[in-house]
Amino acid sequence: MKFSAAILVVMFSLQTFAHEEWSIKNFDAEKTIGAPFIKHEDETPYLAFNLNYEPMKEFFEKADRYTYRPLQSRNEAYVTVITPPEFKDDLSKFVTIQEIDEIAVKLNLQKSFYKPICLGKGSMTDKDKYLETYFIVIESEDLLNVRKAIHKLYQSRGGSKFDPLHFYPHITLGFTDRDLHESDGLLKDSKTCLKTLHISPLPSTVSGLPIANSYIIDQNKTGGAIIRGSAPLGHQNLTLMKNYGISEYIIFKNDKAGEVKSEIGGLIEKGIKKENITHINFDWKDNQDFTSGCRKIIQGIDLMKMAMKTNSKLYFHCTTGEDRSGVLAASYLLSQKKKSNIKNIFREEMCSKGYEAGDPDKDLEVVKKIRSGLTRTFLKTAYRIEEAKLARHPINETICTTDPESDKKFIKYSTQIKFICGKTAAN
Repeated sequence: MKFSAAILVVMFSLQTFAHEEWSIKNFDAEKTIGAPFIKHEDETPYLAFNLNYEPMKEFFEKADRYTYRPLQSRNEAYVTVITPPEFKDDLSKFVTIQEIDEIAVKLNLQKSFYKPICLGKGSMTDKDKYLETYFIVIESEDLLNVRKAIHKLYQSRGGSKFDPLHFYPHITLGFTDRDLHESDGLLKDSKTCLKTLHISPLPSTVSGLPIANSYIIDQNKTGGAIIRGSAPLGHQNLTLMKNYGISEYIIFKNDKAGEVKSEIGGLIEKGIKKENITHINFDWKDNQDFTSGCRKIIQGIDLMKMAMKTNSKLYFHCTTGEDRSGVLAASYLLSQKKKSNIKNIFREEMCSKGYEAGDPDKDLEVVKKIRSGLTRTFLKTAYRIEEAKLARHPINETICTTDPESDKKFIKYSTQIKFICGKTAAN
């Protein structure tokens, strides 16, 4: 196998990388205040700070847009100040719910000031079903003062267990199956805040499939197709994918915050067979073990080859469809083409689709990690693939047995040819 001495630096223009934030910058708490006080003195007594629901709809819709299963909404908004378990298990032994309501009214509960902190998410697995709930985490000294006043009366009558500071105020927006509570192991505090969602700026080139960075990398005349792209992000997109005829899925990423479990649950709910969904736990940062990374890439290639053989439509993705998806796409094409130009494949399947610094907004530290880890794994796997092709050996997991790090040909290849993308190539 011969490799010319050259540096491959791919430069191209790309629109600014999109950041769709789980943001509450536009949340106006004052518009939610002013709802009437509602007593909850029935079979399950509790105290609530009731809010106007209309301003909440925007944030419910934002959460629902990016969930793999539709969210249910109560169509009402409130902050639970005293929970049903707190009253039933302890407070009720010393104070009545009527007395609690009187304290709330006296302290003008419905005029309480609160500060929204973030959009939060809680999740759990229950009987093989992945449950999710979304809420706005808040802080409020006024609400805490109401709890302290209740505690003062409670304590004067001999109560000791109720802790007014054990308080995690929030506004529930929606949930997939049921709301989740502290009894489920969920504390709705700032630790549940959702981080920025990174969405690829690259548009889909697949008609009828408007998922970012989606395009067909291979297809045959009898209906088989391999499509790569970003994570579908939403149950609406899962419906579009099913309508397009996609029946096989590869989720080529690690599950950081339950998003993989959520997607699998959403796909199954859409009627996709569980056995047709493969999660390959591939982390873009942890790629120092060549054998492990190579085997995962080969696993993905084998699934794509089978999809083409059975004339199925297969969709694979990581998060943005840029880095890990680029590695898998390029490796697949290298394995399938009798005559392949790794430079062209790297440029067309990786850099032009936002691989490392091919996305100009990608953090330089992230780019450096990709180059030292993910790119290295790709180059080693590509080297073994081309080596097997030249020797007319099968391309399977056996090519991953030995790390080519000390192979003289690979050393020459990896030191004389630099596969890098974008404007930060000199770094």
